[in-house]
Parts: sequence; structure tokens; C-alpha cells
Amino acid sequence: MARNRQVAFLFHEAGDATADLIGNKAMSLVTMTRFGMPVPPGFAITTGVCRAYLEHARYPKRLEWQIKRCIASLEKQTGKRFGDPSNPLLVSVRSGAPVSIPGMMDSILNLGMTEGSHPALKKFGGDRFVDDTVRRFRKSFTKVVGSDASDDPWEQLELAFEAVCQSWLNDRAVKYRRFYGIPEYLGTAMIVQAMVFGNLDEMSGSGVFFSRNVATGENHHYGEFHPRGQGEDVVGGSVTPLPITNFSKRHPEAFQELTQFAEALERHTNDVVEIEFTVERGKLWILQYRVAQRTPVAEARFAVQAVWEKRCMKQDAVDKIKVYDVEALRLCQATFDPRALQFAIEGKRVLAKGIPASPGSAVGIVAFTSEQAQEFAGQGKQVVLIRPETSPDDFPGMLVASAIVTSTGGATSHPAVVARGLGKPAVVGAGPIPSVSSGLLLSAGDTVSVDGSLGLLVLGSVPFTHRSDQKEISIFLKWLKELRPELYGGRVDFSAVEREYSANIILNNFYLADAMASVAVGTDLEQESRALRARIHREAAEVFAAYLIVAVSGELRHGWEGSRWRGAEFAVLQEKFSVRDARSGRSEAQMSVVNRLRNADREMQQEFFRLAIPAFNTWLGGSIGGPRWAAIAKAGLQYLSGELNDTVFADRVFDLRHNGGRLFNKHRMLSETNEDMLQYQLDCKHRQKTIDLLVAGLEVVHYDYRDSYQYDAPKSFWESPNVSPEVAMLWQKGKGRLWDKDVRVNNAGERRAR
Repeated sequence: MARNRQVAFLFHEAGDATADLIGNKAMSLVTMTRFGMPVPPGFAITTGVCRAYLEHARYPKRLEWQIKRCIASLEKQTGKRFGDPSNPLLVSVRSGAPVSIPGMMDSILNLGMTEGSHPALKKFGGDRFVDDTVRRFRKSFTKVVGSDASDDPWEQLELAFEAVCQSWLNDRAVKYRRFYGIPEYLGTAMIVQAMVFGNLDEMSGSGVFFSRNVATGENHHYGEFHPRGQGEDVVGGSVTPLPITNFSKRHPEAFQELTQFAEALERHTNDVVEIEFTVERGKLWILQYRVAQRTPVAEARFAVQAVWEKRCMKQDAVDKIKVYDVEALRLCQATFDPRALQFAIEGKRVLAKGIPASPGSAVGIVAFTSEQAQEFAGQGKQVVLIRPETSPDDFPGMLVASAIVTSTGGATSHPAVVARGLGKPAVVGAGPIPSVSSGLLLSAGDTVSVDGSLGLLVLGSVPFTHRSDQKEISIFLKWLKELRPELYGGRVDFSAVEREYSANIILNNFYLADAMASVAVGTDLEQESRALRARIHREAAEVFAAYLIVAVSGELRHGWEGSRWRGAEFAVLQEKFSVRDARSGRSEAQMSVVNRLRNADREMQQEFFRLAIPAFNTWLGGSIGGPRWAAIAKAGLQYLSGELNDTVFADRVFDLRHNGGRLFNKHRMLSETNEDMLQYQLDCKHRQKTIDLLVAGLEVVHYDYRDSYQYDAPKSFWESPNVSPEVAMLWQKGKGRLWDKDVRVNNAGERRAR
């Protein structure tokens, strides 16, 4: 058989396959098979089959006989026969994309089940086993395929393949891919695998095992086990499983094997691994492994531990961190004030206590459905999503929530995995909510506090405190600052000094992009709006950083007049940073410092602002320099040091004032700014509740100033350069369906990085 014609691969023959061909899940099974681990036999159907089906509504002709060849191999390995009622081979059918999409695709269990096979299954495991297995098959088949199962196993298999291919385009899968930037064209592979039964008897069960604690990052084994259950019970969160220590006591030999496999796979991947396993009558079976989703805190702690264990270099450790996790990592250090939390506990404000599935603390209003969560988040509110259990259909609500609480489920259930991946606090297995024992009532819109580290849901708002007790996090942030400075601290765009800008236009783009990104969460425009917001805010911050250097440099030249300058910083600023005196013109003094700092490192740029702050604060009298200019220099320092992120810093600059008014009149790079108009723009953005109203207000300001002052401006508010073409295009895409929703255009205090 020509290799490029093969579309179905048995696990033991796919050693040269890639994840793009057979998906990540199948690759994990192939790897474990090669290592000699106990993997139920199976085969993978390539992603190309899915793409062909979605494009042409049919499969490649060669697929049928290749599937029959693989099924025959499974029959030989298991001693059972597919479709034989006297000795039935039951299989699972799962999707497996080239990149991990946890919980996004549905699986079918026990396929091959027929009415005639019930007696044989009863003989194998008894009445309870038959009833449970039949129930699981009918439930999963109906949910995935959308119809009752026929009594023909081959027809069941064909319908299952079609449903898995079509599930690539279902709503929750599409939203997940767009949120994480996963390409649409990849398609999904399909995995067919012989069933092993954790629900067989009291010596059976299923669980999830982690090589390290994925919630806290501690170096110890972590996981859960559900006796007489299938893997979907634990992963899906439909039950509250037992700690992994229960499994070690029930099955000490199998636990020892599992520990050895986890250690081997961690060495193989050089990463924390998650293993799904089943025990059938005491025998361990490994169903899959993957690199474990974990909180930013756990990510940082594992990275530091790996360096300490000499498994990687510091640069490799910090290179793994995702850009969007850096901010979450800092925020994860914020926890509730212990005394305030204890006061809430003693005051009987604890609504529920569950499993601490993802650490961190959050305060928000209660939403009981995904739709409620999206509605409240669209109004700019922090949301705590509370559900009995979550399904993949709840994913949009989980995306917008600040914390997640469920009545059932464990630390490896769907909400826990998603929460850790997003860096959000989560409490699972919390029991009925509101708690009957507390006697407290809870309604949608009520304020609650969630402590994901202690597993607490508390009525009302609990104050925060700064947490500094995690040594590895502090070390990791230090390494991050040293080795990936582009992620920690701001950047100056010195090329902007040679160009001319209007703060009015920057403001329009800045706040419209911010508002649209806030409202677009959970919609088809979410990814585009997030990316646009990030770019516009970064560009605005980098231009403003350059402008502050220019403005501060020009003001410092007045320090010699009348001996205003009394600080020791004078000599350093003059000698190291080429600060000129008042005999120099403003432009000359500004460019002297700009040219000195243009090729300097960030530390030297910070030092310039750091010295300017006390210099201005010790200024003696007059209408120049002084505390207002010290505040301007401090904003520049905070941005370059990473204390303020792009959004906070740019928002702060719009509000800065020097002694004579607003800041934007100190250099030609912002000479196109109309300061009176700017004030009206700022007033407008503070007042409006929806993007439609925000736009209407900005349009009024635009037309009033265009007509009153006859300044050179586009006739339409939406014409470039009044707003960027990208902002105008995004506005048009959501017009009439999204932008009438409430949104809070956040101020700097709500965007602080610390």
C-alpha cells in the first residue's frame, strides 16, 4: 500500500505519523503503545478524511476497506468480533484534532451494542453492568448523532464518523478555535478504540492522574478516581470523584504502574502530563495522555522547579509562558485579606465549600447560566458563573466569567480544566447552592466572592491583599523581566518623534477598540476585537512613552533658572542623559535626550524618569516643573517598569496635566491635537453605556468642532484618519447586532496590572 494513500493507521504502525495527520490524541496513543504501556488497541482515521467529507460531503473510496482491515486487527487483539452478539467487540469513537481542544468534541462509547448482544454482556458483567453500558451508549449516540441508534454496528460506525466530522463546525468548537487562534482548515482526526470498562464491577473504575499539582504547581502527584465509573464521569464533571489516594489504597500495584508511566511521560515531554486511565477488574489501562492544562501559577512554579532540577535552562523555562498569561500570573498573586475572609467565615457568610480546582480570588455578581454570564459581562460587570455542572455548551459563559463554581465535579472536570487554562479561580463539587445549612438565599445579580485556593463561595465582597508567599512565582517573574523584557514592561517607539499625531484620533481608536473588545466576548468578533484592541493600545502606549520623554526633557531645561533645582539628580541628568539648560531651545533640549536614550536599554530609560521625579518634586516655585511634572515622569517610569500595562498607561496619559493645562502641546509630534475637543471626547466616553451611544457622542463632538472651527477634518466621523480603517471595519461588522449592548469603558484604576 502506498504510504500517501493510507487514511487509517493502527496505533502500532503509525510511528512515523504526525499530529497534523492523525491528531494529538492519536499521537499520544501511538507514543504510549511504542513505550509498551497498556493501551486498548485501536486505530486513527486521518484529518484529511474529515476535510474531504466537509468539502465534498463524502469520504475517500479507499476508507471503507482500510477501516475493515483495522477492525479485523482489533478483533484479533481482543478475541472479540465486531457485530457478533455472542462475543461483541464494543468500541469508542472520538475526535482528535492536531491541537488540543478539551471538551469541545463529543465521543460515542460502547458503539457496536445491539439488542442481541445483551445476554453476552450480562454474562460478562451482570445486570447492573449491562444496564449502565446500554444507557451510556444510547445517551452518547443520541447526543452526538442526533438520532436513535440502529441495530447494525456498521451503520452505527458510519453515522458516528459523519457526526464527528460535522462536530468540527459546531458552535462551541468554532468559538474555542477562534478564542485560541486555532486555524479552521486543520480538521479533526477520528479514533476508534476497543472499550475497556471501568463500570464493570467493584474492582473497576476510572480516573485522571497528573504528574504534578496543576492547580498550585506543587511537586506531588495529583488526580482523582471514581470507582465503578467511566472516564467521561470524571472528565465531564457529572460526579464528584475521590482523591487519587483512594485509588492508591484500592489498587496499590496499578497505582505504582501509573506513577511510573507518568514519570516516564514527563521525562519524554519535559512537561507536566495529564493521564486518563481505567481499571478493569484490577488491570490498568491508559486511555490517553497530554501536556496538562494548568494555572499560570502552576506554570511558573513548574518552570522554576525544572531549572532547579537541571532539566532545562532559564531561557527555555520562560519561553513557554503565553503572552496573555503574564498579566494573569501577576494577578494570581492577589488573594483575599485573611482577616477579612475569617470574619466572613465567622459571620456565617460561606454559601458553599468545595474542591479548590483553580487557585486565585475573584469578586463578582452571580450568573446561573451561560447566557446570563454573557449578558452581565456585556454590561462590563465581573461575573461568577454558578452551575450544577458544566457541559461544553457552557463554554461561552465560562470565557467571560471571572470565576466558576459548580455543585458537582472534581478538579479534573471540564470547568476545572477550562478555568486553569484561562487562569481563573474555580471551585467544583461544592454541593447544592445556595447551601441549605447556611440558610442564605442567593439570586442572580448578587455579589459573591470566590476563593479558588480554599474552595470557598462567600456571600458579599471580601477585600483583597497582596500575596508574596510563593517563592517560585517571584523568581519566575524576575527571570521573565531579565530574559523576556518585551513581556514585562513597556516599550518606547522613538520613530514616533519624527511623525505627527492627533491625540483626538488616538483617543477615538483607543476607547472604541476597548469597548468593542469588551462587548464582543463570546461572539464571532471576539478574536478580531481582542487582537485589534491589543495592537491599538500597544501602539498608543509606545507613542505616548516617546512623547513623555520628549516633554519631560523640554521641561527639565528650566531647572537652571533662578536656581530652582536643588536636588542631587542634576549632575547625573546632565552628564548621563545630556539634559540641556535654558539657553537651549525646547526642541534642541528634547532631541538631545531623545538621541541619548534612543539606543539605550530599558533600565537606562527608566533611570531617566526615576531621576526626573525627585528633580521636579524639589523644584522651587514658579509655574514650571513641580509636582505635576513629577506625576508625568512617574507615569513614564511606571509604564517602562511594567507597573502599568499598555491600557492603563495610555488611559493615564489622557488624564495627565502640566501646570498650564493638558500635556499635548509640548512637541510637534502631537501638534495636531485639539485640546478643547479632547476634553469633550473624554467627557463623552465617561458618560455613555453602550458603544452606539459612545459613537453617537463622539460623532456630535466631531461635527460640532468641524463646523464651529472649520478645522480640516473628514466630513464623516468614520473617514480615515478620524478613526483607523480597522476600527471602522470592525464597527461595521458588529453594527446593528452587538454595539447597542451596555459596556463600561474602563478607567485606569480598573486596569492596573498589580
